[in-house]
Amino acid sequence: MNFKLIKKEELKDIQSVGYVYQHEKTKAKVIIIKNEDKNLIFEINFFTLLNDSTGIAHVLEHSIFSGSKKYPSKTILTDLKTTGILSLLNASTYKNFTNFYFSTYYSSKFIEVMDIYLDMVFNPLIYKNDLTFKQEGIRLDFDKDDKLIFNGIVFNEMKGTLNKGRIIYNEIYKNLYPNTVYKHDSGGDIEEMFNLDNELLKEFHQKNYHPSNSFTYLYGDINIDESLNKLDEYFNKYEYKKIERDYGKFEKIKNKTIKVPKEKENKLDLVLALNIKELKVETILNHFLSYLTDKTSLLHKRLIDTSLVNNIDFAGLEDKFNSIIFMFSGIEEKNIDKVLDIFKETLKEVSKKGLDKDKLDAYIKRISFNDKKEALVVYPDKGLMLAKTVLSRVLLDKDDIFKYLRYEEDLKNKRSFTNKDFSEFIENSILNNEDYIVLKCVPTEDLSRVSEEKLKEKLKLIESSLTRT
Repeated sequence: MNFKLIKKEELKDIQSVGYVYQHEKTKAKVIIIKNEDKNLIFEINFFTLLNDSTGIAHVLEHSIFSGSKKYPSKTILTDLKTTGILSLLNASTYKNFTNFYFSTYYSSKFIEVMDIYLDMVFNPLIYKNDLTFKQEGIRLDFDKDDKLIFNGIVFNEMKGTLNKGRIIYNEIYKNLYPNTVYKHDSGGDIEEMFNLDNELLKEFHQKNYHPSNSFTYLYGDINIDESLNKLDEYFNKYEYKKIERDYGKFEKIKNKTIKVPKEKENKLDLVLALNIKELKVETILNHFLSYLTDKTSLLHKRLIDTSLVNNIDFAGLEDKFNSIIFMFSGIEEKNIDKVLDIFKETLKEVSKKGLDKDKLDAYIKRISFNDKKEALVVYPDKGLMLAKTVLSRVLLDKDDIFKYLRYEEDLKNKRSFTNKDFSEFIENSILNNEDYIVLKCVPTEDLSRVSEEKLKEKLKLIESSLTRT
């Protein structure tokens, strides 16, 4: 077995033992959470940093699930799901990584399905010909009326996602982090997707789908030696490869007006997104944002109860670049400055007054209850939920991978959060933070039609250069 044990830790709060192994030849990292759960999970992740919004990582994800050198059948995994052998199979593409995972209660089939997954990610059919790319990605085709069209599974999938939420999400990252990999649309922008071809797909695979650029997660009552031997069977075919991961640099940004699909009202939405340099207690961030905006909060009373806005949403994101996002929905354009002024003045007041001790205690107790419930209750997707916790540490290059699985220790840190910490958080991360954008989201009729017109123009140019036979 060509793996070195880097770390072994008893994770008492989740009745498990955590292991971190490193493949000696390629330095690929393997994280194992071993326990008595019979729902076994395999997940392999690859860093897939983007240079554009062609959707290359998304198209490759689909292409990999279309068969491999050893298993050329596209239906092999869905057949296993249909027969009940797999309780879950899926893959996901994000802005900085792509993962492939499955779960099964059939321990006798675990290694067999691992082999299918490993052959698919390392030996996809894209090297045989470009048919998989054309089917899964994008291609020129003719409709029933013999008109030239763009077609392809990912292209059609992304064509159907032109909704307000997705537009705002992409615009936040594009404008908050304009010189980083996060500005790109990982799903794929349909107006850029036609710049993609199978050669670029193969180059992207060769660069990123390498054991040295991967980390694997295993969970449940697995046979560790058998699992590592199966990984070594594939990893050992590669030499170590040093891969530089350039996420880009944060730079100053500016405010912007964007168009979003019109819904019921003609009111606009306002998004305040802030870049924050550090989070003192990361896992409590969303609870304190909730404290600031819930129904008993001053913000709610002054903005929602007065009908200046319809709703306030928030998000706290921990990544290579941390951010806080407030979204004020349903605003009259004439009230934009008033809403922002009330928001700032209210936060100043809350910061000066400090936390309501009873309310804070209630929040901590609720967090404590939820964390203990998470630790003790066994449910089908528990292993995948724990995977996300571990994954967040790996993506941030943190050494202490199991930090957030020590619930008692994490709760102790949360309980130590003081009024001073809370006030400093509001002052430094929100009120005095100059690294922010304000997106004015204007409802616009027929926004999807605009995209359609651009695609038609592109097709006309292509059609004029083709000679049909």
